[in-house]
This record gives sequence, structure tokens and C-alpha cells, in this order.
Amino acid sequence: MFCLGAGGTVDEVRCARFRAEISYEFHCGKRLIEANGCEVALYFWICAACTIHFLIMNQYTPEEQPPVPGMRATNPTMPRQVEKVDWERWKFTEDAVLSFIREGDRLMLIHKKTGLGKGKINAPGGRVQEGERLVDAAVRETREEIALTPHDPRLVAELQFVFTDGYSLHGFVFMAYSYEGTPTETREADPFWCHVEQIPYHQMWEDDRFWLPRVLAGEKVLGRFVFEADRMLSHRILPLPPRNQAF
Repeated sequence: MFCLGAGGTVDEVRCARFRAEISYEFHCGKRLIEANGCEVALYFWICAACTIHFLIMNQYTPEEQPPVPGMRATNPTMPRQVEKVDWERWKFTEDAVLSFIREGDRLMLIHKKTGLGKGKINAPGGRVQEGERLVDAAVRETREEIALTPHDPRLVAELQFVFTDGYSLHGFVFMAYSYEGTPTETREADPFWCHVEQIPYHQMWEDDRFWLPRVLAGEKVLGRFVFEADRMLSHRILPLPPRNQAF
């Protein structure tokens, strides 16, 4: 499964609150100058600055966080079995990439720290930007998350997900066998090397154990999955059609 970074909704709400707070404090200070003179107004504005600083430095409480796509309430009209989904015609909400680096019997993985999949183990990856080639997105996400540049990543899997809350994701998995740089922890991910025989599937998305071993064995696969939050309801693994390997 793909681990996506958090969106900007909370930041937008936060900025709106700060603008409103600053506007209110300025208005009150102006009235104090008119009524009591500059000294009282200066004291008031010092207190106001401390208040605004406190708001900036503190995070929102959990109930203010927007629900992560895929983790919202179930939509009863959504299919719960892969056989009930018209995969060829499905309009996916987002495209995303995963970027694995393999060095002999070692695989580069991450502890995901933000967004969809937070707390799980996965590979670097994220959303494909508008107009961006899939392979370029895989390289970019790896650089941003763990400061490595994969060399000549190749498409090894296509994964399609439908969530019962209405969210859906079309994913593309890349594998590289050489790289440049030093693995570095970032705000989004904490990287580590893992032996391919010791991959902690119990700490990963439930679908990974069904397709990743086959990819590591040299297969190219097409995976289709239905999830309710982070619980897999149904899946099917197929050979990746040749027409899908041209990305």
C-alpha cells in the first residue's frame, strides 16, 4: 500500500485563524490608543504578540485534524469485493508511486511518520504531481523522504485500491538496484535497510504480503484491493499486462 503525506487543509485553517487573531488584536490596540494613550496600547500589543506566538507554536487538537482519505466513515454504496469493481473504467482519486531500492539481499524501507499510513513500514513514495512522469515522481519522492537518488528505477507492479469511504488510489511501484546518497531521516520518514527474508509484514499495510514477495522473486504484478480503513476486505493478484509496463 502507498503511504501519502498529509494535505494542506490544517495549515489553511491555521493561517485563517492567525489572520483573524491578528486583525482582532490590531483593532483593539487602535481603540486603546484613542481612549488611553500610547503606553497602555503598547502594553496591550506586547500581550497580544505573546498570544499570537502561543497560537503559532501549538498544534491543533486531534479533533481539529481533517480525516485522512481512506480512513473516513464507510459509504454503503461502495463495493466491498474486487469482483464488484469495474476496474477498467474506475476513476481513481489519485495516482501515487512507491520507490524501492534493493542492494543484494537488502531492501530499503521506511518508518512512515506522516499522512496516510503513518506509523506503518513501507517504501518511500507519494502522490504524482500534475504533468509529472511516474518514474520522475518515484525519484523525487525518494530524494524528498530519505535523501537518496535511485538510479534507473523500473516499474515492477501496478496496484489499484478502492476504499469503502469513497477514496481510491492508482499506484505504481518502482525498483532500483543502485543509488546515490546517504539514507537520511526526514520529517516524513525514517529509513532503514532490511533483509528480504526478514521484512516485517505485520507492521505494513495488509496487502503488501500478497504482492511484494512476488515482486522480489522477479515477477511483475497487477494488484487489486478493497479496503475498509486499514483493513483489507478483498484482493486479487494478476500478472502485469505488457501494455501496462510501458510507463
